[in-house]
Parts: sequence; structure tokens; C-alpha cells
Amino acid sequence: MNINGIEWTIEYVRPNDPVLMRDDGTYTLGMTDFYTRKISINFLLPPYMRKKVIIHELTHAFMFSFDIYIDLDMEEWVCNFVAEYGEDIIAKFYETFEELKKYA
Repeated sequence: MNINGIEWTIEYVRPNDPVLMRDDGTYTLGMTDFYTRKISINFLLPPYMRKKVIIHELTHAFMFSFDIYIDLDMEEWVCNFVAEYGEDIIAKFYETFEELKKYA
């Protein structure tokens, strides 16, 4: 997939794949690597979690692709917020947009 002129790939990996290992030795559910342009997702996640993790990791990829670099804690907060509420925000947009078309 292309994000702002940068090609990214998504791969589904085993839960214990080294690509999912954090610096502290624990494993995460997903990982976005700017250098390899890969998003890795634990393939054993249930669908509802997989969806949120993919959205979270895509948000990282978008931030990297648009040269948005912020404090890591804030970056994680933003990615979690988008994963949790992004679909609701877009749904409200379409709801509002449809309402506004009546007045155009």
C-alpha cells in the first residue's frame, strides 16, 4: 500500500516472531518498522482485536510517512485514540455530511 509516496506492506506473523519483540524482551500485538516499511501483526488475534491493532499500526505508518515525529508516549496515545474512535469519527462525518447535503 502507498502512504504519501512510501510503499508499506502488512504481514501476519506468529505471536513469538522476533519482529514483535520490544526492546525490553516482551512481545507486542503489532509493530510498525519505518526502516523496512513493514507492519507486522500477530495472526492469532481475534478479529475485533486484529482490527484495532491494524488501525493502530496504520496510524504509526501514516505519521512516519508524513514526517510527524512526536514523543513516543504521545504517539502511542494518538494511535490508540484513532484505533478506538476513528471509525466513529468517520461515521459521524458521513452522518453530518448527508445532513448538510440537504442545504446545498
